[in-house]
Amino acid sequence: MGTLSKAAGCFGAYVCGKKTLRDYLINKSRSFIYTTALPASLAQAARASVQIIKEGEKLRRLLMSHAEYVRKGLRKMGFDIMNSQTPIIPILIKDPLKTVAMSRQLLAKGIFIQPIRHPTVPQDMARLRLTVTAAHQRADLDKLLDVLKGL
Repeated sequence: MGTLSKAAGCFGAYVCGKKTLRDYLINKSRSFIYTTALPASLAQAARASVQIIKEGEKLRRLLMSHAEYVRKGLRKMGFDIMNSQTPIIPILIKDPLKTVAMSRQLLAKGIFIQPIRHPTVPQDMARLRLTVTAAHQRADLDKLLDVLKGL
């Protein structure tokens, strides 16, 4: 069982198994029974994403290198990144108003980082949710860190 959303950048999910399992899920799973199949365009996008994942070792190494570079820079500036080890990096701010204000300041400087607040996270655990990608260039990452340093 797996999702096609985060890592594959698509929509939907899948379950692999023996025919008895498939038959059971098809006939007993409410979430399957009361939904429709993915549109063909999304199914093809998922197929292409799986192919990229299979062949993407170089991209994964680049992505993890970018993420480590940003995490190291954030830690050096004293930001709490909540022990993040992934390319989705939380920057814990705690105060929801300050979190939204920082997000707006960043956007004004050309950097979009989503503010995440209660009820999505516990009260007083507001954070900025930063996503690093393999498509970012080192100059993009440096700009991000420079702008955050100035806040």
